[in-house]
Amino acid sequence: FDPERVYPFLAKLGVKRARVQTGWSRCEPARGVYDFTWLDEVVDNLLELGVLPWFNLGFGNQLYMPDAPHPSAVGCVPLYYGQETLDAWLCFVSTLAEHFAGRVREWEIWNEPNADCFWRPAAPNAKDYVHFVKLCSDCIRQKIPDAFIIGGATAGLLPVVLEEYLETGLGELIDAYSFHPYRSIPEWGYAE
Repeated sequence: FDPERVYPFLAKLGVKRARVQTGWSRCEPARGVYDFTWLDEVVDNLLELGVLPWFNLGFGNQLYMPDAPHPSAVGCVPLYYGQETLDAWLCFVSTLAEHFAGRVREWEIWNEPNADCFWRPAAPNAKDYVHFVKLCSDCIRQKIPDAFIIGGATAGLLPVVLEEYLETGLGELIDAYSFHPYRSIPEWGYAE
């Protein structure tokens, strides 16, 4: 995806915020070697337009997850690949937060953790997700104390999932809950 094509339209539309995927494998192409050049360009261009970027942390890295079915390791949760992978992930999150401190304040933890295709190789579950949010938010807040943490990012607004997350302590860790409505009118069908 070439974001350069989008910037002129964002400026005309008056968009105020943009969700930006961080792509661990793209940012760490070799173990312990980080390159945020492409992400710097996205963030700086958005800020220049007056659009606040918020980061979504939601991709794995084949360097640490060789069995990932896609080069981006989308949906592969570092929590399930052993301590070395989890440590590498937390180092990435910490390094990312330090690098973007002062430019990115809003951080969304994972993408659609209630969907099998984005929470693997284990089945989606509230306990593991909330634990993962705690680990990630602690890393971020060590570098950006006033970070705004977004949790959930669920596929749909499912009261049962939301209740499980809240009962497991998610509300104590986040500043906002996000969900993906997948409707032409976002509120349609969500009366409950």
